[in-house]
This record gives sequence, structure tokens and C-alpha cells, in this order.
Amino acid sequence: MKKDLNYYISIDYPVTISYDPEYGYYAKIELLDHCSAVGDTPDEAYANVIESKKLWLETALEEGLDIPEPKAVEEYSGRFVLRLPKSLHAKVVKAAEDEGTSLNQYLVMLISAGYEVNNISKMINSLKNEIALNLRESYFIFQDMLKKFIFKAREEVAEIEEDTEELPEAA
Repeated sequence: MKKDLNYYISIDYPVTISYDPEYGYYAKIELLDHCSAVGDTPDEAYANVIESKKLWLETALEEGLDIPEPKAVEEYSGRFVLRLPKSLHAKVVKAAEDEGTSLNQYLVMLISAGYEVNNISKMINSLKNEIALNLRESYFIFQDMLKKFIFKAREEVAEIEEDTEELPEAA
């Protein structure tokens, strides 16, 4: 089968959607570097990232770049054994009871929340690094502009001094 644009568009790439108070909903396709979009709702962000996916794939094909494909999803039972200290076990049982939910549902909620916090933390660190890099670049640009300004100002002061030397002295 020829791997053309239609082939890649038909692939169901996993999409991650998160919320950012400043930009709204943020959707991205991890496998396609920098393929992301925003929207006012999760549905809008999803629709926008699907359009970004198409543009990303078109560009990659035009440039002859390798296009990653998702690996086959492994089958998971949804069950695993977790060993924890008795004291922690007692605390989460009590917390689940206080929430009026089962221990299983409470742990799923905690794991999901922890997973999202971890992803948000990674995004924040990435943004901090990007901001630091941009500030450093801006600093050097500003410094260069300031040097040029000072040099130009000195040239103009020198011209003014030369012009004033040529003036006759006042009587």
C-alpha cells in the first residue's frame, strides 16, 4: 500500500487535550513533533488539531521527512497488583469512605490526577526553559541595539563638537 497523505490522515493518532486558563483547551499529537492546536472547547481544540495534523503531514511528505506511526496498542486488562504500607492503605480506605466512593474508584481518581499533574509539571518546565531562552536572546538583542545607539550618539556628539569649534568666538 502506498503511504500517501490519505494513508497517514486515516491513521488514528492519539490526541491529548488539556486546559490552560490563558489559552483555553490545548490539543496535541505527541507522535508528530509540534503538532498542536487550541480551542475554546475540547471539541474545537480536537477539530483544530486534526486540521493541524493534515497540514503537518502535507509538509512532512513534501519535505520527504519520516512520519512516525503509532505502535499497535497493547491489550491491558485494567488490573494490576499494588503493594503499599498498611498505614497508607488505611488512609486511602478512610479517604475513599469520606468521599463516598469505592477504594478502587478513589485510587483511579488519585492516579489520574497525579498523572495530569505530572504532565502539567512537564509543560510548565518546558515553558520555563523556552521563556528563559527567549529572555536570553532578547537580552543580547537589546544589548546589541544599545551598543549601536551609544555608538551613533557618540558620533553625533563628536559632529556637534566639531561644528561648535568652527563657530567664531563671541565678543
